[in-house]
Amino acid sequence: MLVVDYLNAKWAQDPKMSDYLRPKTLFAPENCVEYFDKAKKWEAAGRPAWTGGKWVKQDDIFKSSFANVVYTVPAGFRS
Repeated sequence: MLVVDYLNAKWAQDPKMSDYLRPKTLFAPENCVEYFDKAKKWEAAGRPAWTGGKWVKQDDIFKSSFANVVYTVPAGFRS
């Protein structure tokens, strides 16, 4: 049930969308093909998590972030 897994990952934590996690919505003829195509792409991408409104792939590679580094010169040092 790839479509169920896909939409559960995307909608389960969203109060507006979680009500639509029902067979009537997931398997309606007008929705099913679109959801299945998206679910196949999600599966091929390694089933990333839905976080902050976008898919976030777990990456095992270490990536440095210098966003929170303070670059001021400490007192006593010449600038």
